[in-house]
Amino acid sequence: MSLRNNRRGYDVLYEIRQNVITEFSLNQFVSKIGGVRVFMRIFEDFLRAMQLNSSIERANVILRFLDTRISEDYQLAFFKSLGSLSSLRALRVTTTSAGLTDSALTLLTTGLQFSNLESLCLQSIHPQRSRGGTANAGMSNDQEVLAKFCNTLRRQTRLQTFIMDDVEEGFNLDEIVDVLLSLRCLDTIILKSHMVSESYSREAMERLFQSSNARYLSINRYNLMDILPPLCVRIASNSTLRDLCLDEVGFSDEAGVALAQSLETNNILERLSVAYNHLSDFCGMALMRSLMRNQSLRFLNLAGNDIANETCSAIADLMVNNASSDSTSRLEYLNLSQNTLLQDDGVVTIASALSSNRSLKHLVLAETKLTGVSSAMMQASLRWNQTLEKLNLADNSLGDEGCSHMASLLESNTTLKQLNLSRNAIGDSGAIALAKVLRNGNSTLTALNISGNDRITVASYPELEAMMRENCTLEHFWYPRLPRPQDSSSIDSFLRLNKFGRKQLLQEMDNASFWIAAIEEFSNDILSLYYLIRTNPTVLLWLSEKL
Repeated sequence: MSLRNNRRGYDVLYEIRQNVITEFSLNQFVSKIGGVRVFMRIFEDFLRAMQLNSSIERANVILRFLDTRISEDYQLAFFKSLGSLSSLRALRVTTTSAGLTDSALTLLTTGLQFSNLESLCLQSIHPQRSRGGTANAGMSNDQEVLAKFCNTLRRQTRLQTFIMDDVEEGFNLDEIVDVLLSLRCLDTIILKSHMVSESYSREAMERLFQSSNARYLSINRYNLMDILPPLCVRIASNSTLRDLCLDEVGFSDEAGVALAQSLETNNILERLSVAYNHLSDFCGMALMRSLMRNQSLRFLNLAGNDIANETCSAIADLMVNNASSDSTSRLEYLNLSQNTLLQDDGVVTIASALSSNRSLKHLVLAETKLTGVSSAMMQASLRWNQTLEKLNLADNSLGDEGCSHMASLLESNTTLKQLNLSRNAIGDSGAIALAKVLRNGNSTLTALNISGNDRITVASYPELEAMMRENCTLEHFWYPRLPRPQDSSSIDSFLRLNKFGRKQLLQEMDNASFWIAAIEEFSNDILSLYYLIRTNPTVLLWLSEKL
């Protein structure tokens, strides 16, 4: 079919043929040209364009667009065209439709035969499906498809990242693991099941933990409870792993202790996530004690567990220990969100130690049932803290009292750059307290989130707008959108100016080229233009000389 009657389709194919694009998204492509029917009509033109392309480096394919209206031959041809791209380095494939004429792995195997990828992501991988969308009765066909895919994957010798996300129950990992461990360039492995799964062998998991290549290993939603203790023991001697994620894998107290003991001697691991495992206070205390002697861990995610006050005391001890000159702890990120047993008592204990801590840069306490009580201690401790840059207190009950404490904190703190107070039952008085401080008393905060606070009304907007008029450092501001377009548009204009570099503009009033570039950047934003010209009328002379 000729493209003369489809200008959008012609333009998109022209970009592919002329090597204009480096990223290709099938769903965006289909939307741009007018839908699946148009895609079917211009399919042969599309294949010819892909054959001529040498610029696409990343491709994202959602297979719902390859449904039963497209023949099996066309689907195979599409994947061959992807595989023939000499420049392709990263491929993401998502299966969301049961209407494929062949299994996703068969189609993918066809494409991979011709490519040499560095990154491969497979999402929502299903067992073999027939044209009608039902699983085949025999398992032999599934095994044959998987074997062919593994043989093809084994030839991807440049592969550095492999991700299988949202894998269905019944998809056995053992053959995949064998292949992954044979790829010498592979250093990132992410395996995530759709539901808590046991579709693996103990030997496969042990080999993953013994890998001498993997620097980042993530295993999510696989029930490892029975084999996790010995796996955690192996971490002590692993000399390559830098980042380990074991979210929702079923930690027992025995596994928690084994992991803690490994961290005492492992000085290679830098990031650890053990979220949503119902870790007890006993495990939490063991982990904190191990970090007293650990010299490498920078990132720790304990979200969604059952840790409470005793772990909080151990965290406080760790932070106080960090202040001493002989401390080895280097923890910079700590996530305790969704530990609803913490509440005010636990957080007050942690906050009391923040004043002397010298390593923590990012603290997440979202959804931990905090009130204004804990925010008062947070204010007192962080007044003297010199390292914390990001604080997330979202989804709590701080209210106006807690928000006022945070506003008082911002008056004196000179290190905090990001503050999240979203969904905290904050009203106008709390919002206005923040606005007044950020208008005149704080020049370090770059991101503030007060969205989701339904008690904030239009009465706050004049102060918020005045805040943005005077504050040159706040670049990201999320706030409740209410029917006051003249104020909200003004706020957004000042945010855009701040991102561009309003502070530098005001410091370099005689820098003509910089100011002219700013005028050109905001030529379609009348409010920003008005403010720029009002603050420096000389720019009109510079513009007239340029014109």
